[in-house]
Amino acid sequence: MNNTDKLLPRERVCLMNAIAERDKLISEKDRLIAHYKRQYEIAVRQRLHERHERADKWKDRLTGAVLAIAAAAMVWLTLYSLEQFWLWANGM
Repeated sequence: MNNTDKLLPRERVCLMNAIAERDKLISEKDRLIAHYKRQYEIAVRQRLHERHERADKWKDRLTGAVLAIAAAAMVWLTLYSLEQFWLWANGM
């Protein structure tokens, strides 16, 4: 025998309505918590993606600089070898 058996039907209905209202508030709060949790996860994912993008940009710039130096060295070596070939071909 529980305590609700001692209540009048009208009181029981009032209690059930109060419980339903409380459950509704709890479900709304749970929905808000889930929404903000999703927003937080999206923000963290975007922040990590931006950090990764910055690291990739830095690596791309470094690679570009190394390739530019290598290309300049190749051009210089090609011109020097052509000059030496010209000198050799002319008998100097």
